[in-house]
Amino acid sequence: MPELLTEPRPGPEKALRLLLAGLTLVLLAGQVDTGNRAWNITPPPALITTVFLSWLAVKIAWAPIPWKEARLRAADLVIGFTMAGAPASATLSLQLLLTHYGLQLLLPSLASGSADAKGGPRAIQPFRLLASSFAALILLGTLLLTLPGATVEGRSLPVVDALFMATSAACVTGLSVLDVGQQLSRFGQIVILILIQVGGLGIMTLSAGSVFLLGRRVAMRDRQVMQEVLDSADLTELNRITTMVVKGTLLTEAVGAVLLTTGFLLRGRGLAESIWLGTFHAISAFCNAGFALFSDSLVGLNDDFLILSTVMALIVIGGIGFSVLTDLGDDPLHRRGSWSIHTRLVLATSGVLLAGGALFFFFSEGGASLQSQQPALRAMSASFMAVTARTAGFNTVPMAELSAAAVQMMLILMFIGASPGSTGGGIKTTTLAVMLLAIRQLASREQGALMGRSIPDSTLMRAFAITFISSGLIMLFTLLLCLTEQAPLQQIFFEVISAGATVGLSLGLTPDLTDTGRLLVTVLMFIGRIGPLSLALALGGMDRTALVRYPEARILVG
Repeated sequence: MPELLTEPRPGPEKALRLLLAGLTLVLLAGQVDTGNRAWNITPPPALITTVFLSWLAVKIAWAPIPWKEARLRAADLVIGFTMAGAPASATLSLQLLLTHYGLQLLLPSLASGSADAKGGPRAIQPFRLLASSFAALILLGTLLLTLPGATVEGRSLPVVDALFMATSAACVTGLSVLDVGQQLSRFGQIVILILIQVGGLGIMTLSAGSVFLLGRRVAMRDRQVMQEVLDSADLTELNRITTMVVKGTLLTEAVGAVLLTTGFLLRGRGLAESIWLGTFHAISAFCNAGFALFSDSLVGLNDDFLILSTVMALIVIGGIGFSVLTDLGDDPLHRRGSWSIHTRLVLATSGVLLAGGALFFFFSEGGASLQSQQPALRAMSASFMAVTARTAGFNTVPMAELSAAAVQMMLILMFIGASPGSTGGGIKTTTLAVMLLAIRQLASREQGALMGRSIPDSTLMRAFAITFISSGLIMLFTLLLCLTEQAPLQQIFFEVISAGATVGLSLGLTPDLTDTGRLLVTVLMFIGRIGPLSLALALGGMDRTALVRYPEARILVG
């Protein structure tokens, strides 16, 4: 659990804090159906309340509270009084503890305002700030989805299911253990939509954008964090880029919502329903989330060119990255030649993957899932499959009808994913391009060059490191799910890549996952959303020149 204190902890406070974290984990584990009652142990709510209030009393009495932490302590007092005054309930205790830890993670600025051992400001770790922000969003989303009003039946979702859905929405994955359109109420659907929007933009991007739009200044250390997230080479450009990101996102989603609303109106839906459907699917598509309000995703709309083309356009725009959108906004037709090499590489790689994938699906599925469609409709379906496999998660063809070749192609496209700085996941298009360049360099024994520029060795190493670690995680979680699930290996492997690349497509395994399997996939979705970016930030120091160089060793490989 998060540790935000900066002063040395007293023995009793630290012990109570660890005990509270342990009780929370046991309480959460008690919500998991393991099939063995001996493992389903639930701590008494009175014990949890006593430990929480004791920890809070010791913490408040130990030392003066900074004004930034005072807000958290006031919220903790409300939580403590609610625990003490409400009827004893394990579910309510878990909801209140999730609120407590969620608020702690939601205010990571406390850490940036704290002092280090020498009394100076503590440096921000961007990847830690990203992880804590998304964890807070997930915990608060879980809390809201466990409220009775989040479901149509008025009954609380199991905590494991709520955690899975909140993680899938916040990490813009799209995997779902329930029918969002049929089982969640309008309140629950709004919670999912907010999680998608905030998770898609990224909490730091959204918060920085709101600060800029309000005309406030951001500290230099905070700007350095934003520089890594938004891929800005110049700190002075952060204001303009962040404003364009927020405004551009809202404008694009608004245009998409209008077009989709028109499409649903033309299909005979009512005005209010069409507006809601258009807004939900526009945000879900732009953020590459893949959540749909229809039980069959978009299969029932596979002949609607207006809706499908709009969804595809939103997916592509949301998946090419903020820095690319900035370049395109400044020089749409490339008349001034101002596009960066990164932009040109993203557009070229994405174009090859989309066109190649569409052609492959068009011919491979002509005798399978698309054989009953006319050529024009088949071309639309094939194009949609190529687009959605790049981390979007919608489908217009039943996944069970896909041929083995189509499933394999989807695995490849899902693993590659979208582009850096976008709402999508995967190892990213530029990572693939850089690795191919490195392989060509090794084969020709010449210095690798891209559009007249050399690629730093650190970038090559970073690309291979991201790919290697991503592959290792896929193998690890495939093995774990093989131990917990009674399902074919192909379904498990597809599920793992879909979750790790935050895609959201499934061969039907998601609703049938055991509670343990759902927790494993939840962890994988979180890693898939946070991991590659955190790894890139953590490896950012590789650009520094080493002070010591050792003699080279000859090692035979391959």
